[in-house]
Amino acid sequence: MNDLKHIGILAITAPGASLTYRKLVKSAFQHPEINGHPDITLHSINYAKYKASKGKTNMGDSWSKLLKETITKLENAGAELIICPSNTPHKFYNDIIEEINVEWLHIVESSKNEILKKDYKKPLLLGTKETLISNTFEPFFKNTDVSLIKPNENEIDHINQIISDELIKDNITNDSKYFFESLIKKYRESDNIDSVILGCTELPIIIDESITDLHLVDTTQTLADYALEHAIKQ
Repeated sequence: MNDLKHIGILAITAPGASLTYRKLVKSAFQHPEINGHPDITLHSINYAKYKASKGKTNMGDSWSKLLKETITKLENAGAELIICPSNTPHKFYNDIIEEINVEWLHIVESSKNEILKKDYKKPLLLGTKETLISNTFEPFFKNTDVSLIKPNENEIDHINQIISDELIKDNITNDSKYFFESLIKKYRESDNIDSVILGCTELPIIIDESITDLHLVDTTQTLADYALEHAIKQ
């Protein structure tokens, strides 16, 4: 058996966390240097506690407290590195990274690696409103020739509504699927995008190859692969 680090999954919403868990295990089974998969512990706090302060002035303090609570539980369970299959909480990554005692891999770093590897220059970034109006992604591409393309304000609000009201509940409607298909087509024509970053781990539920033939940078997959690389002890 390989000496693999114990991975802790800091779960915010069920669909994204479960997709990442499944992809992590699948990637491990397909990895030539791994027999089986690493020890994995998943912990999830009631999402209603996160939602209660979402978008409010106390969101940073509330979310940081909840994130640290889960990280502590994962660390006590033996986790040696943490992944969070949700992009929004990484808005508070820098606020708490010095206050925890276990390695936390940043989800955007995994997306960046994929984009640079594939040499994409103009990806369309999709995600929650908090992710799209913040600078969660931008610092990682500061010294690259990658130009992140973002939807307009009305589109961001609609994307956020679909994620919050449908995808978090693992629900898909044809209207929402058509919206994303049209949105990607629009930015392909207007901005010549060459890829799409699924910057919310629920988005793979609704956006796939049936919507576009552009490459999809799936953060559930990139995070799973990134965690696996770090789980292999040197």
